Amino acid sequence: MDKSRIYLTGFMGSGKSTIGAMLAQRFGYDFLDLDQNIETVTGRSIPDIFQSHGEAGFREIEKHALTSTAARSRVVIATGGGTIASSNAVYFVQHHGVGVYLVVDEAELTRRLSSSADRPLLFGRQSLTEYVSTKLAERKEFYESMHVRIVTDGLTPDQIVDRLENEIAL
Repeated sequence: MDKSRIYLTGFMGSGKSTIGAMLAQRFGYDFLDLDQNIETVTGRSIPDIFQSHGEAGFREIEKHALTSTAARSRVVIATGGGTIASSNAVYFVQHHGVGVYLVVDEAELTRRLSSSADRPLLFGRQSLTEYVSTKLAERKEFYESMHVRIVTDGLTPDQIVDRLENEIAL
């Protein structure tokens, strides 16, 4: 397992960006937020990309952003919530780094996302609870195929990073 790249996965709102930045600092690695990288490279916001290209178009851009990380080392990558939701993405992560699934309780995810206005897949949803439940079920096999699984419920970000440091052990 190549520990020079650590991929944080999990549902939107699971804390990938927060934990990723902290973990990178702890390990002395660079930090890359895949969504921010896509916005920088395209010069467009994620909601704008979704609006003009749809989810399929965004996922294609996202796939290229993910595979470009193979050229990097000593980096923690916070993926988007749906980045890992394909067998090709899972294979890529499994063979190019350490995949980490940040597990968050469904009710907690719904609570966190209820105040979010900048997440394109949430626009126009009638029931956030139903959406979270459905998407979690669809992505479960992909998320759970990661090398490391950390249940984050009731833990502070520092405690999560401590656990990851022990699990990954550089």
